[in-house]
Amino acid sequence: MGLKEDLRYQFIEEARTRKILHSTLISESAENYARTLFGLKDYRKEGHGPDAIDTTFIPPIHYEIKENKLSIVIKDTQLHYQYDTFRSYLIAVKRVDKITSYKKHKHRKILKTINEEDSLLFDFGDIFVMPFEILRMHYILQRARQLGKKHVHDIGEGKKYKDLRNMHRVMRYRSEEELKQLEKRILNGESISHNEINLVTLTFSQAAQIIIQYGPEAYALRSMFKHKKLYQWKVINGPLILSTTLRSKIFLMDQDYKVIDDLVSRLNVPVDGLTRVQEMDDVKKERLKFYDIIRELQSKDFLWHIDKHPKLKSKLEDLVKWQYSQPFQGDLFTQYSKEDSEPPF
Repeated sequence: MGLKEDLRYQFIEEARTRKILHSTLISESAENYARTLFGLKDYRKEGHGPDAIDTTFIPPIHYEIKENKLSIVIKDTQLHYQYDTFRSYLIAVKRVDKITSYKKHKHRKILKTINEEDSLLFDFGDIFVMPFEILRMHYILQRARQLGKKHVHDIGEGKKYKDLRNMHRVMRYRSEEELKQLEKRILNGESISHNEINLVTLTFSQAAQIIIQYGPEAYALRSMFKHKKLYQWKVINGPLILSTTLRSKIFLMDQDYKVIDDLVSRLNVPVDGLTRVQEMDDVKKERLKFYDIIRELQSKDFLWHIDKHPKLKSKLEDLVKWQYSQPFQGDLFTQYSKEDSEPPF
Protein backbone atom coordinates (compact mmCIF):
# COMPACT_ATOMS: atom_id res chain seq x y z
CA MET A 1 0.00 0.00 0.00
CA GLY A 2 1.11 3.56 -0.71
CA LEU A 3 1.18 6.41 1.79
CA LYS A 4 -2.36 7.58 0.95
CA GLU A 5 -3.76 4.08 1.32
CA ASP A 6 -1.93 3.65 4.64
CA LEU A 7 -3.35 6.92 5.98
CA ARG A 8 -6.84 6.08 4.75
CA TYR A 9 -6.69 2.67 6.45
CA GLN A 10 -5.41 4.32 9.65
CA PHE A 11 -8.27 6.85 9.65
CA ILE A 12 -10.87 4.12 9.07
CA GLU A 13 -9.47 2.03 11.94
CA GLU A 14 -9.37 5.09 14.20
CA ALA A 15 -12.99 5.90 13.42
CA ARG A 16 -14.02 2.28 13.96
CA THR A 17 -12.23 2.10 17.32
CA ARG A 18 -13.71 5.40 18.44
CA LYS A 19 -17.21 4.28 17.51
CA ILE A 20 -16.83 1.02 19.45
CA LEU A 21 -15.48 2.81 22.54
CA HIS A 22 -18.14 5.50 22.25
CA SER A 23 -21.07 3.08 22.04
CA THR A 24 -19.55 0.87 24.75
CA LEU A 25 -19.36 3.79 27.16
CA ILE A 26 -23.06 4.56 26.70
CA SER A 27 -24.37 0.98 26.52
CA GLU A 28 -22.37 -0.20 29.53
CA SER A 29 -23.73 2.71 31.56
CA ALA A 30 -27.28 1.68 30.59
CA GLU A 31 -26.58 -1.97 31.40
CA ASN A 32 -25.06 -1.13 34.79
CA TYR A 33 -28.00 1.19 35.47
CA ALA A 34 -30.58 -1.55 34.80
CA ARG A 35 -28.61 -4.28 36.60
CA THR A 36 -28.10 -2.09 39.66
CA LEU A 37 -31.70 -0.93 39.78
CA PHE A 38 -33.21 -4.43 39.51
CA GLY A 39 -30.48 -6.25 41.44
CA LEU A 40 -29.39 -8.43 38.50
CA LYS A 41 -26.06 -10.22 37.98
CA ASP A 42 -23.59 -10.01 35.11
CA TYR A 43 -22.25 -13.48 34.28
CA ARG A 44 -20.99 -12.71 30.78
CA LYS A 45 -17.70 -14.27 29.75
CA GLU A 46 -15.60 -12.12 27.42
CA GLY A 47 -18.74 -10.23 26.43
CA HIS A 48 -20.72 -13.37 25.55
CA GLY A 49 -24.00 -14.36 27.17
CA PRO A 50 -27.14 -12.55 28.37
CA ASP A 51 -26.64 -8.95 29.53
CA ALA A 52 -28.08 -9.81 32.95
CA ILE A 53 -29.22 -12.85 34.92
CA ASP A 54 -31.59 -13.10 37.88
CA THR A 55 -30.41 -16.03 40.00
CA THR A 56 -33.20 -15.73 42.58
CA PHE A 57 -35.37 -17.80 40.22
CA ILE A 58 -34.75 -21.43 39.26
CA PRO A 59 -33.90 -21.76 36.45
CA PRO A 60 -32.37 -18.25 36.31
CA ILE A 61 -34.09 -15.56 34.26
CA HIS A 62 -32.18 -14.03 31.34
CA TYR A 63 -32.38 -10.35 30.40
CA GLU A 64 -31.24 -8.55 27.28
CA ILE A 65 -30.68 -4.82 27.91
CA LYS A 66 -30.93 -2.22 25.13
CA GLU A 67 -30.83 1.58 25.23
CA ASN A 68 -31.41 4.51 22.92
CA LYS A 69 -33.10 7.89 22.82
CA LEU A 70 -36.12 7.18 20.59
CA SER A 71 -36.19 3.48 19.72
CA ILE A 72 -34.20 0.27 20.01
CA VAL A 73 -33.10 -2.09 17.25
CA ILE A 74 -34.18 -5.73 17.33
CA LYS A 75 -32.13 -8.33 15.46
CA ASP A 76 -33.79 -11.54 14.32
CA THR A 77 -30.72 -13.46 15.54
CA GLN A 78 -31.58 -12.55 19.15
CA LEU A 79 -35.09 -13.97 19.14
CA HIS A 80 -34.17 -17.64 19.61
CA TYR A 81 -33.78 -17.08 23.37
CA GLN A 82 -37.37 -18.14 23.96
CA TYR A 83 -36.49 -21.72 22.98
CA ASP A 84 -34.19 -22.00 26.00
CA THR A 85 -35.46 -23.53 29.22
CA PHE A 86 -35.01 -20.06 30.76
CA ARG A 87 -37.57 -17.29 30.86
CA SER A 88 -36.12 -14.42 28.84
CA TYR A 89 -37.01 -10.75 28.90
CA LEU A 90 -36.05 -7.49 27.23
CA ILE A 91 -35.20 -4.41 29.30
CA ALA A 92 -35.43 -1.34 27.05
CA VAL A 93 -33.93 1.79 28.64
CA LYS A 94 -34.69 5.25 27.29
CA ARG A 95 -31.85 7.78 27.30
CA VAL A 96 -33.07 11.25 28.28
CA ASP A 97 -29.81 13.20 28.54
CA LYS A 98 -28.84 16.00 26.17
CA ILE A 99 -25.40 14.63 25.35
CA THR A 100 -25.09 14.45 21.58
CA SER A 101 -23.16 11.66 19.92
CA TYR A 102 -22.08 13.65 16.88
CA LYS A 103 -20.83 17.14 16.08
CA LYS A 104 -20.87 19.03 12.79
CA HIS A 105 -17.68 19.08 10.76
CA LYS A 106 -17.94 21.00 7.49
CA HIS A 107 -20.70 19.23 5.54
CA ARG A 108 -20.92 16.05 7.59
CA LYS A 109 -21.31 14.78 11.14
CA ILE A 110 -18.44 13.14 12.96
CA LEU A 111 -18.48 11.12 16.15
CA LYS A 112 -17.83 13.24 19.22
CA THR A 113 -15.46 12.06 21.94
CA ILE A 114 -17.23 11.57 25.27
CA ASN A 115 -14.92 11.42 28.27
CA GLU A 116 -15.67 9.95 31.69
CA GLU A 117 -16.50 13.34 33.17
CA ASP A 118 -19.14 14.00 30.52
CA SER A 119 -20.51 10.49 30.96
CA LEU A 120 -21.62 11.56 34.46
CA LEU A 121 -24.41 13.38 32.62
CA PHE A 122 -25.72 10.21 30.97
CA ASP A 123 -29.28 9.87 32.18
CA PHE A 124 -31.96 7.26 31.67
CA GLY A 125 -35.70 7.70 31.93
CA ASP A 126 -38.50 5.22 31.27
CA ILE A 127 -37.74 1.50 31.39
CA PHE A 128 -39.75 -1.19 29.59
CA VAL A 129 -39.63 -4.85 30.66
CA MET A 130 -41.35 -7.40 28.42
CA PRO A 131 -40.99 -11.14 27.68
CA PHE A 132 -39.19 -12.20 24.52
CA GLU A 133 -42.27 -13.92 23.14
CA ILE A 134 -43.94 -10.50 22.86
CA LEU A 135 -40.80 -9.10 21.27
CA ARG A 136 -40.88 -11.96 18.77
CA MET A 137 -44.49 -11.15 17.84
CA HIS A 138 -43.60 -7.48 17.37
CA TYR A 139 -40.66 -8.48 15.16
CA ILE A 140 -42.86 -10.66 12.92
CA LEU A 141 -45.42 -7.88 12.52
CA GLN A 142 -42.80 -5.22 11.70
CA ARG A 143 -40.90 -7.53 9.37
CA ALA A 144 -44.15 -8.32 7.55
CA ARG A 145 -44.63 -4.57 7.05
CA GLN A 146 -41.10 -4.33 5.64
CA LEU A 147 -41.78 -7.15 3.18
CA GLY A 148 -45.17 -5.71 2.29
CA LYS A 149 -43.66 -2.42 1.10
CA LYS A 150 -41.96 -4.34 -1.70
CA HIS A 151 -45.28 -5.81 -2.91
CA VAL A 152 -47.74 -2.90 -2.87
CA HIS A 153 -47.78 -2.94 -6.69
CA ASP A 154 -49.04 -6.56 -6.57
CA ILE A 155 -52.36 -5.61 -4.93
CA GLY A 156 -55.56 -5.38 -6.95
CA GLU A 157 -58.00 -7.28 -9.11
CA GLY A 158 -56.24 -9.88 -11.25
CA LYS A 159 -52.98 -9.40 -9.33
CA LYS A 160 -51.16 -11.55 -6.77
CA TYR A 161 -53.01 -10.14 -3.71
CA LYS A 162 -56.67 -9.20 -3.80
CA ASP A 163 -56.36 -6.50 -1.11
CA LEU A 164 -54.05 -5.00 1.53
CA ARG A 165 -55.27 -7.32 4.28
CA ASN A 166 -54.62 -10.39 2.15
CA MET A 167 -51.09 -9.19 1.36
CA HIS A 168 -50.35 -8.48 5.05
CA ARG A 169 -51.57 -11.94 6.03
CA VAL A 170 -49.25 -13.58 3.48
CA MET A 171 -46.30 -11.37 4.50
CA ARG A 172 -46.84 -12.19 8.18
CA TYR A 173 -46.78 -15.90 7.38
CA ARG A 174 -43.64 -15.41 5.29
CA SER A 175 -41.98 -13.40 8.08
CA GLU A 176 -42.83 -16.06 10.66
CA GLU A 177 -41.48 -18.89 8.49
CA GLU A 178 -38.35 -16.87 7.69
CA LEU A 179 -37.72 -16.41 11.43
CA LYS A 180 -38.35 -20.10 12.22
CA GLN A 181 -35.80 -21.17 9.61
CA LEU A 182 -33.22 -18.75 10.99
CA GLU A 183 -33.82 -19.98 14.54
CA LYS A 184 -33.32 -23.59 13.44
CA ARG A 185 -29.98 -22.66 11.89
CA ILE A 186 -28.88 -20.91 15.09
CA LEU A 187 -29.96 -23.81 17.30
CA ASN A 188 -28.00 -26.17 15.02
CA GLY A 189 -24.88 -24.10 15.63
CA GLU A 190 -24.73 -22.60 12.15
CA SER A 191 -23.05 -19.21 11.72
CA ILE A 192 -25.16 -16.34 10.41
CA SER A 193 -23.45 -13.68 8.28
CA HIS A 194 -24.11 -9.96 8.82
CA ASN A 195 -25.76 -9.75 5.41
CA GLU A 196 -28.40 -12.27 6.51
CA ILE A 197 -29.42 -10.43 9.67
CA ASN A 198 -32.72 -8.52 9.49
CA LEU A 199 -33.50 -5.58 11.76
CA VAL A 200 -36.69 -3.91 12.94
CA THR A 201 -37.21 -1.10 15.43
CA LEU A 202 -39.27 -0.91 18.58
CA THR A 203 -40.04 2.68 19.54
CA PHE A 204 -40.62 3.48 23.19
CA SER A 205 -44.10 4.68 22.27
CA GLN A 206 -44.85 1.25 20.75
CA ALA A 207 -43.38 -0.49 23.82
CA ALA A 208 -45.69 1.49 26.12
CA GLN A 209 -48.74 0.67 23.98
CA ILE A 210 -47.87 -3.04 23.89
CA ILE A 211 -47.36 -3.26 27.65
CA ILE A 212 -50.48 -1.38 28.74
CA GLN A 213 -52.37 -3.11 25.89
CA TYR A 214 -53.86 0.09 24.55
CA GLY A 215 -53.21 1.96 21.29
CA PRO A 216 -52.58 1.17 17.59
CA GLU A 217 -49.59 -1.11 18.19
CA ALA A 218 -51.38 -3.17 20.85
CA TYR A 219 -54.42 -3.46 18.61
CA ALA A 220 -52.27 -4.54 15.65
CA LEU A 221 -50.69 -7.35 17.68
CA ARG A 222 -54.05 -8.57 18.96
CA SER A 223 -55.69 -8.50 15.54
CA MET A 224 -52.72 -10.14 13.77
CA PHE A 225 -52.06 -12.94 16.22
CA LYS A 226 -55.33 -13.34 18.11
CA HIS A 227 -53.39 -14.79 21.04
CA LYS A 228 -55.56 -16.04 23.89
CA LYS A 229 -53.05 -15.23 26.61
CA LEU A 230 -54.15 -12.42 28.88
CA TYR A 231 -50.94 -10.62 29.78
CA GLN A 232 -50.56 -8.81 33.08
CA TRP A 233 -48.90 -5.43 33.44
CA LYS A 234 -47.97 -2.67 35.87
CA VAL A 235 -46.58 0.85 35.60
CA ILE A 236 -44.71 2.28 38.59
CA ASN A 237 -42.57 5.31 39.37
CA GLY A 238 -38.84 4.97 38.71
CA PRO A 239 -35.86 7.15 39.64
CA LEU A 240 -35.72 10.90 39.14
CA ILE A 241 -34.70 12.29 35.78
CA LEU A 242 -31.46 14.23 36.23
CA SER A 243 -31.77 18.04 36.66
CA THR A 244 -35.59 17.85 36.85
CA THR A 245 -38.30 17.13 39.38
CA LEU A 246 -39.84 14.53 37.07
CA ARG A 247 -39.78 10.80 37.72
CA SER A 248 -39.23 8.13 35.12
CA LYS A 249 -41.79 5.37 34.68
CA ILE A 250 -41.14 1.63 34.72
CA PHE A 251 -43.45 -0.46 32.50
CA LEU A 252 -43.59 -4.20 33.24
CA MET A 253 -45.41 -6.96 31.32
CA ASP A 254 -45.58 -10.73 31.70
CA GLN A 255 -47.85 -13.77 31.52
CA ASP A 256 -48.48 -13.49 35.25
CA TYR A 257 -47.52 -11.30 38.21
CA LYS A 258 -44.80 -13.58 39.63
CA VAL A 259 -41.78 -11.84 38.07
CA ILE A 260 -43.50 -8.43 37.92
CA ASP A 261 -44.27 -8.39 41.66
CA ASP A 262 -40.76 -9.57 42.51
CA LEU A 263 -39.16 -6.73 40.52
CA VAL A 264 -41.58 -4.16 41.94
CA SER A 265 -40.85 -5.25 45.52
CA ARG A 266 -37.09 -4.94 44.90
CA LEU A 267 -37.57 -1.39 43.69
CA ASN A 268 -39.99 -0.20 46.38
CA VAL A 269 -39.29 -2.17 49.56
CA PRO A 270 -36.90 -0.19 51.82
CA VAL A 271 -33.61 -1.78 52.88
CA ASP A 272 -31.82 0.08 55.71
CA GLY A 273 -34.32 2.90 55.27
CA LEU A 274 -33.96 3.42 51.51
CA THR A 275 -35.54 1.80 48.48
CA ARG A 276 -33.50 1.05 45.33
CA VAL A 277 -35.30 3.92 43.58
CA GLN A 278 -34.32 6.32 46.38
CA GLU A 279 -30.74 5.05 46.26
CA MET A 280 -30.60 5.70 42.53
CA ASP A 281 -32.05 9.17 43.10
CA ASP A 282 -29.09 9.88 45.39
CA VAL A 283 -26.64 8.43 42.85
CA LYS A 284 -27.98 10.74 40.14
CA LYS A 285 -27.81 13.81 42.38
CA GLU A 286 -24.25 13.02 43.42
CA ARG A 287 -23.17 12.41 39.82
CA LEU A 288 -24.40 15.90 38.93
CA LYS A 289 -22.67 17.47 41.95
CA PHE A 290 -19.44 15.66 41.16
CA TYR A 291 -19.60 16.84 37.54
CA ASP A 292 -19.95 20.45 38.77
CA ILE A 293 -16.96 19.97 41.09
CA ILE A 294 -14.75 18.76 38.25
CA ARG A 295 -15.83 21.55 35.93
CA GLU A 296 -15.19 24.14 38.66
CA LEU A 297 -11.67 22.81 39.25
CA GLN A 298 -10.99 22.81 35.51
CA SER A 299 -12.17 26.43 35.21
CA LYS A 300 -9.67 27.49 37.89
CA ASP A 301 -6.75 25.65 36.35
CA PHE A 302 -6.63 25.26 32.57
CA LEU A 303 -4.03 22.46 32.84
CA TRP A 304 -5.95 20.63 35.59
CA HIS A 305 -6.58 16.99 34.81
CA ILE A 306 -8.29 14.31 36.86
CA ASP A 307 -5.39 11.88 36.36
CA LYS A 308 -3.39 14.10 38.73
CA HIS A 309 -5.86 13.29 41.54
CA PRO A 310 -6.07 9.50 42.13
CA LYS A 311 -8.84 9.77 44.74
CA LEU A 312 -10.97 11.95 42.51
CA LYS A 313 -10.34 9.60 39.58
CA SER A 314 -11.35 6.58 41.68
CA LYS A 315 -14.54 8.37 42.76
CA LEU A 316 -15.30 9.27 39.15
CA GLU A 317 -14.86 5.66 37.99
CA ASP A 318 -17.26 4.45 40.69
CA LEU A 319 -19.91 7.01 39.80
CA VAL A 320 -19.58 6.32 36.08
CA LYS A 321 -20.59 2.72 36.74
CA TRP A 322 -24.00 3.78 38.15
CA GLN A 323 -23.22 1.78 41.26
CA TYR A 324 -23.84 2.58 44.89
CA SER A 325 -22.07 1.42 48.01
CA GLN A 326 -23.31 -1.63 49.90
CA PRO A 327 -24.59 -1.03 52.45
CA PHE A 328 -25.60 2.48 51.44
CA GLN A 329 -23.43 4.47 53.87
CA GLY A 330 -22.75 7.50 51.69
CA ASP A 331 -19.00 6.83 51.63
CA LEU A 332 -19.14 6.87 47.82
CA PHE A 333 -20.72 10.31 47.95
CA THR A 334 -18.58 12.32 50.37
CA GLN A 335 -19.92 15.84 50.22
CA TYR A 336 -17.65 18.52 48.77
CA SER A 337 -17.73 21.96 50.39
CA LYS A 338 -17.02 24.84 48.02
CA GLU A 339 -15.14 26.52 50.86
CA ASP A 340 -12.50 23.78 50.70
CA SER A 341 -9.53 24.43 48.46
CA GLU A 342 -9.44 20.76 47.48
CA PRO A 343 -12.19 18.15 47.60
CA PRO A 344 -11.87 16.21 50.89
CA PHE A 345 -11.49 12.73 49.32
